[in-house]
Amino acid sequence: AGAVAAVGAVAVATVMALRGGGWGWLLPVLVGGLVGVLSYCGMFVPLGFLTERSTLIGLAYVFIWETAVVGTLPGLSATSPWRIALSAFAGLAPDEARAVIGDFTPTNVAPGAGGAAAKALVILALGTAATAWLLAKRDNV
Repeated sequence: AGAVAAVGAVAVATVMALRGGGWGWLLPVLVGGLVGVLSYCGMFVPLGFLTERSTLIGLAYVFIWETAVVGTLPGLSATSPWRIALSAFAGLAPDEARAVIGDFTPTNVAPGAGGAAAKALVILALGTAATAWLLAKRDNV
C-alpha cells in the first residue's frame, strides 16, 4: 500500500510540475499518502483478522461513515483517516493548494502535518497492539 501511495504521489507531483506549479507538491502528497496508509492499515488489519467479511465492512465504513456521517457532522472528522491524511497534506502544501482544498472537501480540515502524523501513529499503534493481542490469544488456545 505504501508503494502505491508513493507512486501516486510522484505522479501527482509530476503533473503539478508540468503544469507549472513546481515540485513543491511532492513532499506534501507523500506525507499525506503515508499518513493515510498508516491510518487505514492500523484500522483494517485487526478487522481483517477478526472477521471473514472485512472487505465488506471496510467498504461500508468508507462509504457510509466517512462519506455520509462525517460529511454531515464535521465534528467527527477526527475519526476519518481520509481527513487526517488531508490535514497532513494541507499542513505542508503550497499556498495555492490550500485554496483548492476547500473546493473538494465537505468539511473544514485544519492544516497540521504534526497532529495528523501523531493521530496516524496512535491509530497504527492501537491496531498493532490489538492484532498482537488477538494473535497471542489465538495461539494460547
